[in-house]
Amino acid sequence: MTSKIRASIVIPTYERPSKLEQTLGSVCDQTADNYEIIVVDDGSESKNQHDVLRRFEEQGHVQVLRQENSGPAAARNRGWRRAAGEFILFTDDDCIVPRDWVHSLVAGFEPGVAAVGGSLVPLEELLRNNRFAQAHRFRDQMSYDEPDEPVRDEGDLAVGGTANVAYLRSVLSEMDGFDESFPLAAGEDADLQRRVVEAGFDMKYIPISVEHNDDYSWESFVSRAIRSGEGTHHFHQKHGGSRTIPRILFGLFGSLAYLPLALQQSKNLDVSFLYVLERMLNRVGELKSTINS
Repeated sequence: MTSKIRASIVIPTYERPSKLEQTLGSVCDQTADNYEIIVVDDGSESKNQHDVLRRFEEQGHVQVLRQENSGPAAARNRGWRRAAGEFILFTDDDCIVPRDWVHSLVAGFEPGVAAVGGSLVPLEELLRNNRFAQAHRFRDQMSYDEPDEPVRDEGDLAVGGTANVAYLRSVLSEMDGFDESFPLAAGEDADLQRRVVEAGFDMKYIPISVEHNDDYSWESFVSRAIRSGEGTHHFHQKHGGSRTIPRILFGLFGSLAYLPLALQQSKNLDVSFLYVLERMLNRVGELKSTINS
């Protein structure tokens, strides 16, 4: 690596040693050469996690910061504030990035663009035989445009998710980073994206995918869907007020109306059922947080 750091990769991590090892392997094997890697360990206690971090740290590949468990928003903030690069790239400790990831995200910046990002897709082998992975991918395709060419916009595309995004460091400073008051690891990335767009900046989507090395099990499907709904509540609470309980209930049962469209688009009953169920579980999570607030 050259002495002048242009890009900094920030990865928050908590108790995922085997997946973290694969993530670090991918970010260390980049075509770019003027970047640094900062891993923020958010209070892990397992020996395996410490061993993985120590090995990469001793090899000189990564800088490891350690803190008490405070959540990924706090970990990302600590990482980018320590970073030396003009461009701050974020991914997660269960992701595998392509070799041209750093180069592609940095090259995507242009005047007026505050963030450049791409899509998050399940591992290829999971897409072939795991219905939860297939449903996850279908949901993203239904929710976001993913054009084949770079597109600059004001926040309507799949840009801003912290598994595959780069921000200008100057913009992160102006926004004061991620809002650490979000009580769960959900919604804080959408909140930052919203604030960046409201400040007059554009986001830019580029067709580059990061692979998600998730378990894609029934348990992770349910917990992630409910947590996402809880994050939605806190997002709306911050930006203009929470939705009313009747409106949330309408969305909960109204989700059933999406089944015919999902069947038409996916041609797969299992995927369509999971797509609708995830929408309903989102509303359950939102309802739970609304009642408890």
